[in-house]
Amino acid sequence: MGRDDVSPEEVDELLGKYDRNSDSMIDFTEYLDMFSCFKEDKKIGTELSHSKGAASVHMGGVGLHTYLHEEVAVCTRLFNKILAKDEMVADRIPMKADSEDLFHCFSDGMMLIRLLVDIDPESVDMRAVNKGKNLNIYKVRENIDYGLTCAQGKIRLIGIHASTFLEKKPHLMLGVCWQLARQL
Repeated sequence: MGRDDVSPEEVDELLGKYDRNSDSMIDFTEYLDMFSCFKEDKKIGTELSHSKGAASVHMGGVGLHTYLHEEVAVCTRLFNKILAKDEMVADRIPMKADSEDLFHCFSDGMMLIRLLVDIDPESVDMRAVNKGKNLNIYKVRENIDYGLTCAQGKIRLIGIHASTFLEKKPHLMLGVCWQLARQL
């Protein structure tokens, strides 16, 4: 929202509501109060109704991010179909299309690696992948980093790091999933 989008009445209303010391300026603590109220209004981390269907809103590093549940369901169904007979991720398949299983299954990097193998078998050396059920955080991070390294050149990874998967940032993970889906 730019300066031209705000009417003088809206500015007066915001100043009246959040300017606690009446100096006609919003200082940092007043800004934090204002932001927390906006955050409550948006129901961050909850579901909402969107013009294109059911969606979820969550707080990202820069602001609010929204993703449609149908987008998650489409990627989930596609990956279930493609990886149905893959022994390395058999314990994760099938994922539930109407849940956030996609983000949890991708969080250790193995699904990313297996999809990259399906896209281009020559891109991944499976000897370099840490295998097993209970990998420690260092092995998981190595898998994610290796998967992202192998994905370079095939998909765009701007702002995508191992922490994206470890912290399960849905809007960024969904961006990676869509690019992988397009390659399959």
